[in-house]
Amino acid sequence: MGSGKNFVCARIFTLALALAPGLGFSTPAGAENAAAAAPSTEQTAAERGDPKAQYHLGYIYLEGKGVTQDDAQALLWFQKAAEQGFAQAQYVLGFLYQEGRGTPKDDAQAALWFRKAAEQGDAEAQYVLGFLTWGILSQGGKYKRHFLSTGTRF
Repeated sequence: MGSGKNFVCARIFTLALALAPGLGFSTPAGAENAAAAAPSTEQTAAERGDPKAQYHLGYIYLEGKGVTQDDAQALLWFQKAAEQGFAQAQYVLGFLYQEGRGTPKDDAQAALWFRKAAEQGDAEAQYVLGFLTWGILSQGGKYKRHFLSTGTRF
């Protein structure tokens, strides 16, 4: 994807976040309490393969709650939970790929993970996927709908 399209995708994602205040990250239920115990109790459960614990641990590293903030560690734990079908982790993983946090930017991977979460009924992922699929581009003060190719079939 060309750099102009990357810029447009990033701008559309930013617009999506601005239009839906609840779309960004909110503290997952239990994550604040888990942060106090991290990485001990939460990490133990995550290492045993618990996708909810993996998601919480990803959030803890993403936000630096009780640990040193580390996007790469966050990506690792969200990836583990997402691969087990945990929709919230799939949504956040899409965001990390879209923004290039903990990984190089990859719009195709972002779209893939947003789509997986959306297919499970995650409303936030459905909303973002809509913006990625059909963006609204400003053209000389006029708005025009424009299809964005993400390399992934929707």
